[in-house]
Amino acid sequence: MKVRTLTIGLISIFLIFLGCGKNPISSDDENDKNDDTITSFWEPTGELSSDVVSLATQNNGIIYAGTWGDGVYISTDNDNTWTQINNGLTSFYIKALINSQGKMYVGTHGIRIYRYNHSDKTWNKLNFPEPTATSLTSLASSPNGNMYAGTSDGVYISTDNDNTWEQNNRGLFDNEHILSITISIDQAAYLGTLNGVFRRNEDADSWTYIFDDDRMDLVYAHPFKKEAVYGGNSKGFWRSSKYGRMMELATSGLPDGKVRTIVIDPDNGNIYIGIHGEGVFKSTNNGDSWSKLNDGLTNLNVNTLGISPDRRLLVGTDDGVLRSTEPLTQ
Repeated sequence: MKVRTLTIGLISIFLIFLGCGKNPISSDDENDKNDDTITSFWEPTGELSSDVVSLATQNNGIIYAGTWGDGVYISTDNDNTWTQINNGLTSFYIKALINSQGKMYVGTHGIRIYRYNHSDKTWNKLNFPEPTATSLTSLASSPNGNMYAGTSDGVYISTDNDNTWEQNNRGLFDNEHILSITISIDQAAYLGTLNGVFRRNEDADSWTYIFDDDRMDLVYAHPFKKEAVYGGNSKGFWRSSKYGRMMELATSGLPDGKVRTIVIDPDNGNIYIGIHGEGVFKSTNNGDSWSKLNDGLTNLNVNTLGISPDRRLLVGTDDGVLRSTEPLTQ
């Protein structure tokens, strides 16, 4: 019996040793299968190794990637190749990148906003007022084309196709530092700030303070549920089904870490989030549970997520852009 027990113990130790060699990045991914059927969820795109902090797409298949230090890149072939497009920019440190009514806008370090001119491949600087803020933090566009610019000293709004901008800080705290802006399908605007979350209906004159529990680095409106609003910060993923009020944490199955980016599939409502240093996670039940999507992800420092026109999930990391090997399911 002693010999047999020793043999079993040695076998157990050997098996444990073998298990230690498994890649920790993909050990419990949603798509783990037997060795002969494993297919990576992610694959690299064209040669782009910059620190990608924002992604935006157009319906014609064009994809834009904003970087921290290398400006903006464009792909016209489903992200197989990337071309740098910095003509007209005075700063290559991108803070925000959005598509508004088919026009591409970029906000850069130094509080400058540019609109891209496809005909001459140049960024044209907008007539943005000289702000008292020290930095631009975010851009957003409503379904009707109104634009919002968040700064370290409040919000600016344009209602005339980016020709003029007016500061509207009514209802905000003094020197309110805006971290994120999102617009719901009913045109309501939400702000993530150092002090929580504010909301403003399109026809309202001022902002309403609706969530004061914590700093909210990120806010995201559901693409087809006007009452659903989500948030992200160092505590994790937040959700509200009451127009941003009564937000609650939904972190079951998530590691500790700051939620840096959120994207929701407009076809089925599946939620994808990026946690810096931990990778990408997916929920099919509004955040009740999460599964990891890191198989093939070569850099876990996730900064931004997007969905390409051909329905590939895109991720921007500290080392470029990757895409899902298959289109997202309907």
